[in-house]
Amino acid sequence: MGVRGPKPGFVDVACPNKSCADYGKTGKGNIVGNGTYKTQNGIVHKYICRTCSKSFTSQSNTILHDLKTNEEIVFFGFENDFKRYEFTGDSRSFRR
Repeated sequence: MGVRGPKPGFVDVACPNKSCADYGKTGKGNIVGNGTYKTQNGIVHKYICRTCSKSFTSQSNTILHDLKTNEEIVFFGFENDFKRYEFTGDSRSFRR
């Protein structure tokens, strides 16, 4: 136990490395915290997988990974882009 109390377990985080034996598995106890850093979109958590020793962040494998633009601007652009499409009834056809 740490000086400030027990360290939090990251049971809801899975390793994003596809070659790892614990890829995609949560609650295995193989993920440990490796600090945080601040971006303009908020705090990003860093992790290390004990199984494969790869480091990753809370934004790995998302559209927010390595994003330099404010995420509100990106989501606003997505929202307005999707509003331009009209659903025509067939699941594969959209009209602008």
